[in-house]
Amino acid sequence: MKRQRATIIVEVDGKILLVENRGGLILLPGGGINPQESGLQAAARELAEETCLTADALQFLFSHESQTNWHHVFHASASGTPLAGDDAVALQYFDQDDLTLSGRMSAATRKILDRFLDSRSASDCPCNASCG
Repeated sequence: MKRQRATIIVEVDGKILLVENRGGLILLPGGGINPQESGLQAAARELAEETCLTADALQFLFSHESQTNWHHVFHASASGTPLAGDDAVALQYFDQDDLTLSGRMSAATRKILDRFLDSRSASDCPCNASCG
């Protein structure tokens, strides 16, 4: 059985906030969902632990199955000053036009970001379909 993980997409100044772990791997903020909490509760807790941000609003986006985890992906509106905490040693900011971080991202993070950015592009399309 795969680990249940709350994964959070939060934007700061138009960029997506990412965390860097001790091994230098770039990930979306998040972590395991404890047995006594919901995915929503885990998302708020993990966001606070890893980034020192407070989730003002969380919206479930989609689920993503990776090799080791079942990701419950949330979009967060958050307040506070982002600071690395818990198992995050640094914060990184991803701009979809800047590919320098992509090589250090986990495969799951890259796929989740691609799906999020693709869905955003599709929703911006006036015909409400994929205009690719």
